[in-house]
Amino acid sequence: MIEEQKMLTIDKADLLKEVSQMHTSGYRLVQISCTKIAVGIEINYSFDKNYEFVNLRLTLASAEEA
Repeated sequence: MIEEQKMLTIDKADLLKEVSQMHTSGYRLVQISCTKIAVGIEINYSFDKNYEFVNLRLTLASAEEA
């Protein structure tokens, strides 16, 4: 059975706060991926704790800096 994964869409301004909360809650970073999409890029940060995966998704416009 495949476990359901949470996908949370966040704003660039909230990235450090969200990552800090994941760390404080005992999650570990397992992967960062980046994909080019029509409006720019999509960055996914994947975290795991006891085989429970949570993904933070950030979308940036083409001209926007990370």
